[in-house]
Amino acid sequence: MMNKIFYLAVNRNRIKSVDLGLVDPKHAGIGRGGNYYRYNGSLTTPACDEGVLWTVMQD
Repeated sequence: MMNKIFYLAVNRNRIKSVDLGLVDPKHAGIGRGGNYYRYNGSLTTPACDEGVLWTVMQD
């Protein structure tokens, strides 16, 4: 589960944070016929820790 997603905002070159609350992957369509990609990687922000399993939904 994730608590927050960080993204770069084009507007005024600020970094913003959006609080999503709790996101349960079971409700994202994984395992219910939805198309998705998975790969091992790392965090995108410093300290860039490894050991992250990224899941990207097609839609």
